[in-house]
Amino acid sequence: MAASDVEEQQEQPWSRQRLRSTNERLLLDRLRALGSASRAQLARETG
Repeated sequence: MAASDVEEQQEQPWSRQRLRSTNERLLLDRLRALGSASRAQLARETG
């Protein structure tokens, strides 16, 4: 990993893993609340 990558990770308040898990939880909550949906519907509704 390049030094600039390490510095960038330390400055960011988020990580890819955290962002991915947050998005996953958002989608699962939406599916549980309103039922099935296509990927396109999920993308429109969750931004």
